[in-house]
Amino acid sequence: MTYTMSNSLKEEIVNYAKDKGLTLSNGYYYDFRDNIFGGKMNREIEESFLEGDGNELVSKACAPHSSSMLGYNFFHWIKEDNPLTINFKDGINTYNKVFFEVKIPVISRGYANMDVVLRNEKGDWLFIESKFLEYLNTGSFDLSESYKKKKDKDPYYYNGNKWRRFINNYSFNAKGQYWGGIKQELCHLIGLTNWMQYKEAKPIQIKKNNYKYDGSEIRFINLVFEPNSKDFKKEHNSFSNYQTLYEEFSDNLNSTNLNKNLVGKLKMEFMTYSELWENIKNNTVLVQNGLIDYLKNRYMAFAEIK
Repeated sequence: MTYTMSNSLKEEIVNYAKDKGLTLSNGYYYDFRDNIFGGKMNREIEESFLEGDGNELVSKACAPHSSSMLGYNFFHWIKEDNPLTINFKDGINTYNKVFFEVKIPVISRGYANMDVVLRNEKGDWLFIESKFLEYLNTGSFDLSESYKKKKDKDPYYYNGNKWRRFINNYSFNAKGQYWGGIKQELCHLIGLTNWMQYKEAKPIQIKKNNYKYDGSEIRFINLVFEPNSKDFKKEHNSFSNYQTLYEEFSDNLNSTNLNKNLVGKLKMEFMTYSELWENIKNNTVLVQNGLIDYLKNRYMAFAEIK
């Protein structure tokens, strides 16, 4: 297929689906299985998506620009005999287990859904929030009042007063910014730091297994699709604006003592799918089974490659 790159990025992605003859008139796939490699999802993974609060497989997963299906296509293959090794900014780690739509307890009975979670035999965790084109949507910051107002008793909101001060004092007013990503970042961070610091915190439950924090390395990354800056200048500017917003948020967070006891254990990072691509593109198994070609044509044809 030849890409003219004359349309917007979203239009080009939809055109890819249309050329496959798999879309409805609105540009969505008929079925989420048309949006994934091989057209078939492992039953255990499918059940994990269905259990999440986002109802990902019902409608959103049919969008050619679905961030959850982007995450699935890049990570579903991980297993013990075919692990993923990632080069982070501060080191390297390998993971041989993958989970999707994992619920992270946040406050009271509330949960935040983590798109992808990786783990290894040592017990190290990698929590991933996947972003495709969400940063094209800008708007005001919106966070539940439950995070802002003090309650007499909320056993699942450890360091609640410090988080409230941070939330209420932080400026979320800049126009034309993707604040939705920062909102999700906050909810996930509150859940993760609570899990790591508070003895009474709810465990993270995955496939009926309860996991209490045991001192293992925890990484939390925003994994974001970076558009080709030459062909999609407008979209790349939106991506860059979100990256700057994230880094400013991270710097503001680091200036507090919210994570004082987590130094060396909770590691935050902004990473692009282009960087992830460099870690998997030469995987022999993925080259042989066709996944690398699929990802190259389906996504990386539109991405910034360093």
